[in-house]
Amino acid sequence: MFFSKTTKYAVRSLVYISQKKEMVSLNELSENLDISFDYLKKILIRLNKAGMLESMKGKKGGYCLKKNPEDISIGDVVKTFEKMTLEECESKECKNECGAYYGITTLEQRIMDILEDTSLKDFAGESNMKP
Repeated sequence: MFFSKTTKYAVRSLVYISQKKEMVSLNELSENLDISFDYLKKILIRLNKAGMLESMKGKKGGYCLKKNPEDISIGDVVKTFEKMTLEECESKECKNECGAYYGITTLEQRIMDILEDTSLKDFAGESNMKP
């Protein structure tokens, strides 16, 4: 399974923010993670709306985690940015005719279980990112 660049940037941003004990500005994130300011802003807005981040405007504003890192699963991040269904297998005819449907959906569920059981804390503890 391959995740989009947006999802990868979201995880990297959350890991970086989780390692800080204060608000992190969009400028700092953009510079340190080498992600376009405007692109990153859109990602952080979605993470904020999904309840993973808290934002504050102003000179000392920025972003911080809304929850503890162990309470944010990588699955939550993935579901915020990725479509996690087999669109072509949604029809009843496809389910009945496609021998792979149940195997694929079982595999997808196993992958999601792993992602749900993996928290941001698991990633942050072994991060190779340079702050």
